[in-house]
Amino acid sequence: MSNFERYEKIHDLVMKEFGNIYNKNLYTYAVAHTSMVDAYITLIARSRGLDVELAKVCAVLHDYFKFTRNMAYEHALRGASAAKKMLDESGLFTRTETETITHAIAEHSNKERTGEMMDEALKDADVLASWAENPAKSLSATREARLELLKEELNF
Repeated sequence: MSNFERYEKIHDLVMKEFGNIYNKNLYTYAVAHTSMVDAYITLIARSRGLDVELAKVCAVLHDYFKFTRNMAYEHALRGASAAKKMLDESGLFTRTETETITHAIAEHSNKERTGEMMDEALKDADVLASWAENPAKSLSATREARLELLKEELNF
């Protein structure tokens, strides 16, 4: 498969599951936030020379567990486990690719810690999406520092 077909299959599965979210506000936020992280990680991954398709898969799965279970507690770790199951069942990704994706998902809430390049791309896309959703909302010092570095990196 090429041309982001694997990403499209995972994206479609996630959006189908989001359709089962009963609370309209949560559904709207799930789609909007996930789409923003997806768009921003595309730019970040390309600018950093990362595999854009894998980055986009990270983005669409990063809060999948949180939104489909309406559970924020330990959502990154639990989400990584749910993502691994989905990726394994799909049969579309190698073991190494699955590990890269699930590691980034597991680490995306640890904004204060620096990790692998894909981890950092997901964290940064998540921060950028949170900021873009409401630029007037204050961010934690860690998120603010990431945002400032991103602004410099992406020239805005």
